[in-house]
Amino acid sequence: MVIKLSFQKLKEQEKEERRKYIIDVAEKLFLHKGYNKISMGDIAKEVGVNRATLYLYFKNKDSIYFAVLLRGLYLMRDFFQKAIKEDQNGLERLIELCYAFFNYCKKYPEYYRELAYMRAHNFDISRIKCVNEQMIVANDLMDAISNSIKMGMDDESMKDQLDPVKTAVFVVNNCEKMVNPGPDMLGLLSMHSINPDQYLEYSFNLLISTISKKDICANEEFN
Repeated sequence: MVIKLSFQKLKEQEKEERRKYIIDVAEKLFLHKGYNKISMGDIAKEVGVNRATLYLYFKNKDSIYFAVLLRGLYLMRDFFQKAIKEDQNGLERLIELCYAFFNYCKKYPEYYRELAYMRAHNFDISRIKCVNEQMIVANDLMDAISNSIKMGMDDESMKDQLDPVKTAVFVVNNCEKMVNPGPDMLGLLSMHSINPDQYLEYSFNLLISTISKKDICANEEFN
């Protein structure tokens, strides 16, 4: 059976393919140089079109940037989904989700860098088309963390007076500081012959001990 596409459908398909190609090109530029060092002119030049043509697909640089970051969030969500197993208790699931985050940061450091940059700066989200989709994926990630904490409280693997949402924010903020302690702290660790992975493991075990009902060591390698 031959399926005939209407002319309008073909035009929409072609436009979507070009849009995807623009994101592919912009992804390489943003992840290599960072948001501040890339302009719409740079993207247009690499795509092989003029700036006016680029504006037919994206209203501004921020819209292209957020489309790139959305890919990074989907990759992180894939890591989270693979970390979730049916036979886990709440604490085990939380530990696996945190290690999924650590592994994501290690495998895709450029994506993590730009996601951190995006959160640290005030973007005008009213001018960005895909921001709602990005917020949905980000909420999915936070829900996975907070739901594991609720589960841990119910199955008694975690302390029973935790606030799941506040604890989820606490866990995420601390995990981000573990993977990105900053140059001053890295220098201090180096003075004491402590490498970043050793610091991460020690800090994470300390974090888990604050919410676990029993003494536990989350001594797992991340790769």
